[in-house]
Amino acid sequence: TTFTQSVPDGSTITWSYLTSSTSDTFSGGGTEVASSEVDCLYIDPSASQSLDGTCSGGAQISTLTLANSNSANTTAYFLVEYSTDGGSNWTQKAANQSVAQNGSATLTQSVADGAAITWRYKSSTSSGSFTGSYTTLSASSTVDCPTAVTVSSSQALGSCSGGAQTSTLTVTNTSGSTAYLKVEYSTNGGSSYTTKEANYTLTNGTGALITQSVSDGSTIIWKVTSSDTSGDFTGLSSSTTSESSTVDCPQPVTVSSSQSLGSCSSGAATSTLTVTNFSGSTAYVKVEYSTDGGSNYSTKSSNYTIVNGVGVNFTQSVSHGSAITWRITSSDTSNTFTGLTASTVASGTVDCPVIDVSGSQSLGSCSSGSATSTLTLSNSNSANTTAYFLVE
Repeated sequence: TTFTQSVPDGSTITWSYLTSSTSDTFSGGGTEVASSEVDCLYIDPSASQSLDGTCSGGAQISTLTLANSNSANTTAYFLVEYSTDGGSNWTQKAANQSVAQNGSATLTQSVADGAAITWRYKSSTSSGSFTGSYTTLSASSTVDCPTAVTVSSSQALGSCSGGAQTSTLTVTNTSGSTAYLKVEYSTNGGSSYTTKEANYTLTNGTGALITQSVSDGSTIIWKVTSSDTSGDFTGLSSSTTSESSTVDCPQPVTVSSSQSLGSCSSGAATSTLTVTNFSGSTAYVKVEYSTDGGSNYSTKSSNYTIVNGVGVNFTQSVSHGSAITWRITSSDTSNTFTGLTASTVASGTVDCPVIDVSGSQSLGSCSSGSATSTLTLSNSNSANTTAYFLVE
């Protein structure tokens, strides 16, 4: 007769039996039979993989989770490999990964755009000793992540205009394929960025110029992110240009101006231009005038200083029949007016006519008892208008 009993790993079993020639009648001590210690190591290995849904640098992360269930009685050891070419080639990821009873461990691997990953493993109760065939997991889905396109970029600051300079970003695509660009800029040293182009298309072998005005006292940094996928820049790294030099451009100062024509004198009137500074800071003013409708200007003051709250008068004689246009350019920087917009104020046409008349007569020779008197009327060159005569 045979009796059985399960004995767990690491244990021994001792059987005890009594014998008798009469049924159900046993006495005395039993006979014991003991086993040696059971050496039956058992592992319950499993594995699963998942792709991280987030793209980064044109790739996704595959996570392999190795497990050894609670039904195991010892540590499991794993030999792990992966393939990203459909199983043609395999790369070892872990030579001897240990996982305790009822434990787990994770391994990760980056998978490039357009590829899928297949994991396989062998397991063993003995460290570093692996026999038998591999267990191969199903391949992951194909990774669909944007990848960067190689482009070059540089920036340059132009001339001052209106208290600012224009930064021109030059982006060139020599990658061999179409590039999609996200272009941003910062004027606060990179603390924050503003989008200039959300999805700029740049074909291979071409360049693009992108501009942004940079105000006085600021710098600019451009940030360019390139992708092979239109409108998708997820997880891609950006390149930044070097920070520009600080813009040093004069800025206009708020001033008011008006002009008035005085009384006629010697065929002309005096135009008085009044410039008032109420900006809160000192203004430097360039004052010009034209009496030919703005075709040509003459400088009245090249760099007049007007402190805050003060008004200054400039005068210019304007001849009969002409008008004057004053042009005023203000700046916060002495003797620097480059790129700043001027304001103008014009008078009406001066009406100060002047004539310089004279008359003389002469008698001719006698003829039939009389002589002819000739009256000559003149209006000299010093006059500025036509003279009209009543003659008696």
